Amino acid sequence: MPSKLVPLGFEVGGRLARTRAQKGEVVKADQLLGQLDPEIADAQVAQAEAAVAAAEAQANIAADVADRNQKLQTEGSVSDVQSKSASANRSRRRRSCWRRRRSCRRRRRRASGTTSRLRSAAPWSTRRIRSAGWSAPAPRSTS
Repeated sequence: MPSKLVPLGFEVGGRLARTRAQKGEVVKADQLLGQLDPEIADAQVAQAEAAVAAAEAQANIAADVADRNQKLQTEGSVSDVQSKSASANRSRRRRSCWRRRRSCRRRRRRASGTTSRLRSAAPWSTRRIRSAGWSAPAPRSTS
């Protein structure tokens, strides 16, 4: 009889897509026990990409307004305050765009490294899986 149970799990949360070991089954070290559905990570990347596209569109609009206001200011049609306000808005939108791109890169990196984090494998060989919750008996100490 094992002295204790070791709970197994995943590095990230998600929806279980496959189980590869059942209660009472004999498993070997590094045998795949279960896998999460990558759909959530993929959706997060798509959401981040959409946010980048929206931020880029807003930055382009702000740049056009700032350029137009600067030209109109030289003609005397727009006040100095309006021109400076448009320039400040352009700067804010550029920073927002930069932050969204950085966030998107992080999500892509996480998603590309998620494959291994979506898998759970047996840490050692054991006679059987105790339950569907994947508690595996710990190996007995030899000392």
